[in-house]
Formats: sequence, structure tokens, C-alpha cells
Amino acid sequence: MVRWSGRWLWRETDAPKDMADSCVCRVCGGDKRYEGVKEIVALLDNHGGSYPQQNGAVLRVNWLAKKLPFDFDRVEVVAATDTEVEEFVRQMRYQAELPIQKRLPKMQCIVNAQCRFERENTMTLLRQTFGSVTKD
Repeated sequence: MVRWSGRWLWRETDAPKDMADSCVCRVCGGDKRYEGVKEIVALLDNHGGSYPQQNGAVLRVNWLAKKLPFDFDRVEVVAATDTEVEEFVRQMRYQAELPIQKRLPKMQCIVNAQCRFERENTMTLLRQTFGSVTKD
């Protein structure tokens, strides 16, 4: 279960199966509550869009909207510059809470096939940070 208490968001992995998963943003302090969330996707999408966006049990949050660390389960790079990707990776590796930092090497990262980076080093940085990086 994902729940919010004060300023900290955490996931209880041993929550009873009949409990509804929910989350509230600890970054913006918003009062919008998302129910039934099983997976949080960190998006990098500089084309905007209406986020956070819930589709069933998946909550998609655009990191570029606030540029602050938050809890997530995987990453999708939809449209981002080399600089935006580097800033995201640097923040998650060095400024996010320790539980997030420890999960990065096990996370999946999907890069949109239409996303063209100017530097090959950007893909290398993603591969060094996340457990699985694919271009889709």
C-alpha cells in the first residue's frame, strides 16, 4: 500500500491483499488522492500533457513538472533533452531518499523510439543507473 503521512511517502509491501492502494503527492502537498495504484511511473515528457494521470492501477507522473524526487517503480522517457535526462538521473542518484536510490539498479527504464538524444552518453548514463533500459 502506498500511503501518505506528514511529509513522507512509503510503500508497505506486506499490506493485506484486500486493502486498496492509494497515494497522495508529498512533493506538491496536493489534496488529490489516487486510489487503486499498484505502480507509479516517472515520466520525462517535455511536451507537457495532463499529469498526474491514472489509468487503472498505473499512475503516471511527469517529473519535469516539478523536478523534485518522488517514489516511483519505473521510468519512461517520452520526450526529453540530454540535459533533462542528466538532471533527473543526478537528482535520483544523489538527492532522493535512500530507499529510492537503492531501487534504481532494479528498475526498468523505457525510452521512446522517437526520442533522439544529441549525445550517446545519455543512453550510457541511463544504462548505468537503471537495471533495464530499452528503446521502444
